[in-house]
Amino acid sequence: MHWDFEPDAPVELPQAHVVVVAPATFNTVTKLAAGAADTLALAVAAEAIGAGRPVVVVPWANASLKSHPVYAGAMRTLDQWGIHVLPADQAESFPWVAVRERLTLIRASLGTGAGSA
Repeated sequence: MHWDFEPDAPVELPQAHVVVVAPATFNTVTKLAAGAADTLALAVAAEAIGAGRPVVVVPWANASLKSHPVYAGAMRTLDQWGIHVLPADQAESFPWVAVRERLTLIRASLGTGAGSA
């Protein structure tokens, strides 16, 4: 019953087959590569990485931030971990179609149907 809710009790989220981090800001990309889990979104992504589940990241940063040395290192780290990184350019529309297509490929490789979560 909802009146028995304890705010400090841990909340269990259902395990996703795939986690999508989109749009992923400079801060999100660098924190994810550093292993930070100081937000729910980062914690969900970090847990998926640790469990070996597929993670799709769509970086969404301007050219100056993409040129930052920490960002380049973070992108190399995500690549080494096998994270699916989809290119995106802020000068264009966000690539939601590419995200959907990648999810379809990942689902097929996992053997989960389109109706699965």
